[in-house]
Amino acid sequence: MRGEGESWGAITIVCGLSNGRGVAAGIDLKVKAEVELIERDEVQLESFVLGKREEMGIKLVESLRDLLRSRYEFRGGIIARIFSEIPPERGLKSSSAVSNALILASLDAIGEKEDKMEILKMSVLLSRAAGITRTGALDDASASLLGGICAADSRKMKIVMRKEAPEIPVVLRIPEKRVPTSSVPDVSSSSSRFDELFSMVLSGRWMEAMLLNGYIMCSLLGYDRKVIDEAISLGALTASLSGKGPSFAAVCDEPERLSSWGNVVSILR
Repeated sequence: MRGEGESWGAITIVCGLSNGRGVAAGIDLKVKAEVELIERDEVQLESFVLGKREEMGIKLVESLRDLLRSRYEFRGGIIARIFSEIPPERGLKSSSAVSNALILASLDAIGEKEDKMEILKMSVLLSRAAGITRTGALDDASASLLGGICAADSRKMKIVMRKEAPEIPVVLRIPEKRVPTSSVPDVSSSSSRFDELFSMVLSGRWMEAMLLNGYIMCSLLGYDRKVIDEAISLGALTASLSGKGPSFAAVCDEPERLSSWGNVVSILR
């Protein structure tokens, strides 16, 4: 039995690491997963990032096998292939996108249909079981699967708000360095500051919240906030550290003005 699934990357508007309440916006960098369900108890994965082989997602595939066994009449193994446009461990929600795509491909393979919220719940469970998220990242998973601007409470497993995002270009500054979630310090002491930013988004001020999120996260994690200031000085409407970094994202009407700042141009979706 074979199946395919697709999902997309996202950028951070408000980081949910401190309290599980975060906001993310989908971007048009795609992840495609192909899944073959086999009779023998075995897990195999081939993963490609921008056409080159790169290790990513094996823990997700192992957890996927366990999830399928617990929910459906499945006792075999999985052969998976992942094709991603999103460099992993850069703060661009590659894990959520891969998790979503794997869930969709698996449902396609076994002929099951689930509604979007159930798919997101499965994706969050998958990410938690694989140990690649602290909160479950429902905001990231939602923006990745549904697109738009998604505000979510991962602890309550609730999407608080979703609205369509304007089709504005996003310039991404993506370093070579990878930053795994496990290396990020605890930022829960700053939860009240992020509560304010979350409320700001709900009132419609998402660009302002994104900018302030960037400054706060840079301060907490030791990144240079001048990177954000430079993007604004070049004409960005807003900019922020994305997730735990090390990538930065800048929303800009004229992305060519940020050609010296970033190395990838995407678009909100």
